[in-house]
Amino acid sequence: MQDSIPQAPTKVDFLLAEDFRQEEGNKFTVIGLLNGNDVRIVGAEAGKALPSLAILATVRDGAGNLNLVGDLFTPSGKKLGETKGVAIKPADASASILFKWLPFPVPEFGPYLLKLSLEGKVFEFRFQISNQKTSVT
Repeated sequence: MQDSIPQAPTKVDFLLAEDFRQEEGNKFTVIGLLNGNDVRIVGAEAGKALPSLAILATVRDGAGNLNLVGDLFTPSGKKLGETKGVAIKPADASASILFKWLPFPVPEFGPYLLKLSLEGKVFEFRFQISNQKTSVT
């Protein structure tokens, strides 16, 4: 039996959190949702690391075995890492792709960029890491 030709998606949603725990049935428990895609580190300096950081990408449409490449870039454009693989996307359900770093290096503050390529179609997700001088009470 020959595999069908993959259909590239047009819609991908992203969530940023400290961690995601995968459950049965495409369900995820979110730990430390980072509202507004904004990571604020209290009193830290660049060059440190977060204990963990995770991005959950949910593929809404498309179908088949989708070739994927995920590239993460610092604010200055330096590539922090690359992930390659295959996402299996059923035609009648969403598919989830989890990127997780333990720890997550923070070489500089500013806007980070994840470029997710699925069958050559690129989806961009931006999030901010900033230094908060004091804690908010």
